[in-house]
Amino acid sequence: MTIAAMETSASLLGGSDEYSYSYRVRDRRSISGASTTPSSTSTGSSYSSTTSSTAPYSSSSRPSSSYGTSGSGSHTVALASMLAGIEVVGDKQQAIIERQGSKAKLRAKLEPQDSLDNFPDKYKFEDNKHVSEVVHGLKSLYEQGALVDVTLIVDDEEFPCHKCVLAASSPYFNAMFTTNLAESRQSKIRLIGIDAPSMRLILDYAYTSQIEINEDNVQGLMLAVNMFQMPTLRDACARFLEKHITVSNAIGIYFFAVAHNCDKLEELAKTVVMDNFIEVCKEEEFVTLGKDKVIDIIARDELNVDNEEVVYESVMAWAKHDPDSRRADLADVVSHIRFGLISPYYIHDVVERDRIVSHNKGCQQIIDSALQYHVLRDRRQDLDMTKVNTTARKGMPFADMFVFLTNMSEMLSDIKQTTAYRVKALPELMDDAECVITGENNIYTMAKQPTEYSGRRLYSNRRSGLFLFDQFEKKWLPRAAMNVGRCNFSLAVLDGLIYAVGGCDGDDTLSSVECYNPATNIWKQTSPMPQAVRFGHKAVAVGGRLYCIGGESEDTVLDALFCFNPRLDSWDTVANMILPRTCASVAVTNREIYVIGGSVAMGEVGPENMLKSVEIYNPDNNEWRFGPELPEGRMSFVTAVLGGTIHIFGGENGLEDCEAKVWKLESNATEWEEDKGTWPPIAAPFCCLVARMSKDSE
Repeated sequence: MTIAAMETSASLLGGSDEYSYSYRVRDRRSISGASTTPSSTSTGSSYSSTTSSTAPYSSSSRPSSSYGTSGSGSHTVALASMLAGIEVVGDKQQAIIERQGSKAKLRAKLEPQDSLDNFPDKYKFEDNKHVSEVVHGLKSLYEQGALVDVTLIVDDEEFPCHKCVLAASSPYFNAMFTTNLAESRQSKIRLIGIDAPSMRLILDYAYTSQIEINEDNVQGLMLAVNMFQMPTLRDACARFLEKHITVSNAIGIYFFAVAHNCDKLEELAKTVVMDNFIEVCKEEEFVTLGKDKVIDIIARDELNVDNEEVVYESVMAWAKHDPDSRRADLADVVSHIRFGLISPYYIHDVVERDRIVSHNKGCQQIIDSALQYHVLRDRRQDLDMTKVNTTARKGMPFADMFVFLTNMSEMLSDIKQTTAYRVKALPELMDDAECVITGENNIYTMAKQPTEYSGRRLYSNRRSGLFLFDQFEKKWLPRAAMNVGRCNFSLAVLDGLIYAVGGCDGDDTLSSVECYNPATNIWKQTSPMPQAVRFGHKAVAVGGRLYCIGGESEDTVLDALFCFNPRLDSWDTVANMILPRTCASVAVTNREIYVIGGSVAMGEVGPENMLKSVEIYNPDNNEWRFGPELPEGRMSFVTAVLGGTIHIFGGENGLEDCEAKVWKLESNATEWEEDKGTWPPIAAPFCCLVARMSKDSE
């Protein structure tokens, strides 16, 4: 009979003693003369073994003490008697060995095993119960106060415990007891920054690996585990809080997570605060916050409010909760309210009549800047925008966006419109255009070149005709045409009026300037410039003056800067640029004019003619200086300013293949950087400006 495996547990009686043993036998031969290698096991423990012995299984080749018997012959007899009752059952070869007796019953289970040619002489023992028994033992010692070697004192309550357990559970205590700190030699140690209930929970966890977390103890517990540097328990507390964030506790949990570096919990709590600010700001948690924490909340773009008046009223509720102590900090908090998004009528009727604001000098300066922004709509580029934040909040129905105007109307359906930009089609038959936006947020455009169509030039109403974009009907509305038809002019807005400067009419180079009044839909002539400019010049308004910069005359590239005073209806020549340039781009920010790139040559130009330099003009000092250079020379690109940051799009570099990178220069930055955001795939010619658009409409 061949046995694949045998496992047996026996309870043998010898005299008055009872012996229990368990072992596993593997055998691939018949029972008679079998040579095996046993692997002995006991419940809750295991060991493995190896040996070089090849002796057959016999009583003389195996120490009898391994099985709890004293004679070598008795083991063979006992084995033979057990094998007599083996019954093989199916493929699993299960065997049951029974021995009748008053106090013993034997069972064995046979499994395929390795050969018993080798018998073990080394054992690796692993007791799976030992860890739990040690933990249970330590808990008993802690509860009994036995063998303790240190006492922790928290809130005058004493906790006798064991240094080794504390050091093994916490890097904080490990450093305390294993380095040459004074506490390592003290029998009593007072801990500060933790409460007694939390200390008791920490010690229970250290001795049992179990803890109960609830709403009453979680915050105190989180403070303790961060102090004792126990990240696993900290994460458990964070997971509990993640499931218990509400409108009433979101602010507290958010700042708690910030203080304890719980990133996921911080993000979840912040989302609740931002998305539900209208309810959150009415909670007791909000009005009891310190100044810095209020600013942390109201300064965020993610605030879900549909009007800024909600933010103002929440700040007033916070200030009036403790007016005496908060009066000194009020201006710092109020500066983060976006008054540029608040109706000037609300500012007049509510804000200026609020005594806590009107009697605060710092607040009053902020209000004055906001009123300037609302009144001087066409001079906003002259204002210090660091004092007037006009970025729309998350919940507001509008936002300031880049608006690209292109003649590629057939591609618009394939271009994804986002909350960062909109792409609109120019009026029909208009290719190259000039575009401006007024302080009333009205977009105007006019063709720079007459369009070739059916073999003739289209003039009639489109001859130097102006178009206004209707943002509600999503269409262009024709407006009056100029008195003098012209090409290659430059448009600019000054104090609500639109000026068309220079250009040419056929072969004639023009110095004339026309001014359009949107209120009357009428063009009229103004005084001409000191010099005619036919191409590549730029007009721009700043400080209540209109400037014409560079460009080309009949035979040269200009470095001239002409300045128009509308009150005197006169032009003056002011400080020339450092370098002559044509087809440059201009931008106004911080009350200064940036002239960017361009070319030093007329006509067809190559890379060697492209300028990387940037010149900055200060009208107050009538002086030019160089600004941060472009990464590469370009001309004929498009410039737009959003939030004080200058962006440039498109352009030419004198090569057939010009990489379409977008560059930006932030306020007070010393170098340009690439803007790697997602931009629409449109090709020149196109225009770009910044307008306030509805987030929902396209």
